[in-house]
Amino acid sequence: MIVMKNPTLFIFAVIFGGFLCLACDDDSSSTTNNENNNNFTSLTPDNILDACLIRDACEVLNGGYISPCVTAHYDQVEQQHTQPIWNDLYRCVLKTGGVCSEVEKCFGNGILPQSCDPNTQKGYCDGSIRYYCDSFSGTMYAMDCGEAGYECVVGYDGNTACTEAACDDSTFEVACNGTLMRVCDNGYINTTDCGVLGLDCVRGEIEEGVFKLFCMGDGGQCDAETYVPTCDGPNKVTCDQGVVTTIDCTALPGDKMCVPPEDETDIPRCNPAGQECEEGEEYCLDSFVARICIDGYFYDRDCTELGFTRCTGLGVNHDIGAHCTH
Repeated sequence: MIVMKNPTLFIFAVIFGGFLCLACDDDSSSTTNNENNNNFTSLTPDNILDACLIRDACEVLNGGYISPCVTAHYDQVEQQHTQPIWNDLYRCVLKTGGVCSEVEKCFGNGILPQSCDPNTQKGYCDGSIRYYCDSFSGTMYAMDCGEAGYECVVGYDGNTACTEAACDDSTFEVACNGTLMRVCDNGYINTTDCGVLGLDCVRGEIEEGVFKLFCMGDGGQCDAETYVPTCDGPNKVTCDQGVVTTIDCTALPGDKMCVPPEDETDIPRCNPAGQECEEGEEYCLDSFVARICIDGYFYDRDCTELGFTRCTGLGVNHDIGAHCTH
């Protein structure tokens, strides 16, 4: 059973100081993850939720709770333009029918991932394929950087990354490319798209000869010490780097609203508009249905429709989170 309330989602915890996640649509009808999208050519937010539940059930990069997996897909991966890589992985996951050996192969470049020692085997590159040792599970997983038009690069610290290109930290000049911030760190280019937040990339000189990139708005000048950040209707208005910056909370994917500061030491935030639940609420509604709170709304998933037999919690009392199991 799937309960949908809004077709889009997002999270920018760094900018907003809170989770901006999957919101809902006003359609209460039940569907399955295969309905109307058998080939998963275009992934929807509820496809991502299903993939995260399946991935978790098969103990692949599982982290205890489901909502961070979902919100992360619409956070750093979109800002870093690596979402196509994860879309490719999740399409593979959604086609497995919950067969865990096949799910593991999705994260092993078509074969079962091997064990690894994160202290001695950080990863390697094989063409555009990035192999990396997950320190939590001691498993060597893989992803195809080429799905995002990136290449695999081994950084100075031995860890691998999907990136635009390798670079030299000592000679690389930070620069904006449209709304993209491009900086060199650990021997490869890191990209952040300010446009995802509706902001511009600005290159500023923080001291003589030293430049830094910022995601900034296009408002007038302001003094951060005297400016009073506020909500202007749906807009979060703050003073960042001496410039008035406005972010329309309702324009971000998901169901968001601007919440005014609680006191003079606080800032306005784009918070979930839903009132059904608090972020982090996850539990089994019954023996089969996982209930996940995202963006202030409950999402219900029947584990049997994802290829599993029941819903259970973790821990001694099986009361931590909601997880599908065989």
